Amino acid sequence: MEQLTPEHAQALMRKYGIKMTQSRIAHTKTDVIKITKSLGTPIVMKLVSKKLVHKSDIGAVITSIHSESEAIDALNKLQRVSIKHNVRFEGALMQKQLQGNEVIIGAKRDPQFGPTVLFGLGGIFVEIIKDYSLRVAPVSTTESIDMIKEIKGLPILMGARGKAKSNLWDIADTITKISKLMQKEKHVQEIDLNPCFSGDNCVAADVRVMVKQ
Repeated sequence: MEQLTPEHAQALMRKYGIKMTQSRIAHTKTDVIKITKSLGTPIVMKLVSKKLVHKSDIGAVITSIHSESEAIDALNKLQRVSIKHNVRFEGALMQKQLQGNEVIIGAKRDPQFGPTVLFGLGGIFVEIIKDYSLRVAPVSTTESIDMIKEIKGLPILMGARGKAKSNLWDIADTITKISKLMQKEKHVQEIDLNPCFSGDNCVAADVRVMVKQ
């Protein structure tokens, strides 16, 4: 399998109406300055490298960037991270920083069951606590709502403890669109939308797509 570039992965998501945050790739300090002015702040910057999967684990994601000088510093840091961890520096993905509850929506082509779809809260909830739900595609909007209601972290999405309330129907719509994508795009093996920020809308900040070579 090989991983799609950020540009191709985002284009595939938009083809199916999946909302993505504005993002551009910078290679130089001049790029960084232009993109910072275009996007506005705060910004998130992420190391772009095909072989890199878990960016946060090695410091390859820098958040809360509030100025051009901070963005240039972040570019330099990401270049140092690539050298330290011996991964190719293919640019820095720059995005407007989003607000809302973090959720993950994923999919995988299982050799026995075919395409399966996953939903859970982002961060430690899915990785450590294993709080997620699964379905075999196709997944309808009603079934997507059931997936959302199955997780233990549902009260967070409903606005508990002062958290912003999430639009569950928009999350469900995104789950359904991922299900449709997996059915139609037979070369796609895995999708990882993590995190998606969910408030009034469900907007993906990062996408990883693995396809058959």
